[in-house]
Amino acid sequence: MTRKLSRGLASLFLLLCVLSCARSKEYVTVPEAVPLRPPAALMEPTPEPACDPAVNQDLADCYVNARKALRKANKDKAALKLLTEEAR
Repeated sequence: MTRKLSRGLASLFLLLCVLSCARSKEYVTVPEAVPLRPPAALMEPTPEPACDPAVNQDLADCYVNARKALRKANKDKAALKLLTEEAR
């Protein structure tokens, strides 16, 4: 008998839970997502850095390193610009 009583009470409890949720109508407003854009200064091309070499080997190394850094920075900025244009 206690088994039937516990099943009956559990069924009644679940029924009351379902009915109470079905009657309440609560509307929630969701704010619109606003895409964030990086500052325009971050998307401008990077100027080539200055170098003051002492000998010709330093000049060659400075030039190669500066060009690598410049290409990498401009590549990153182009990807960033493309990403922000896709978000629109």
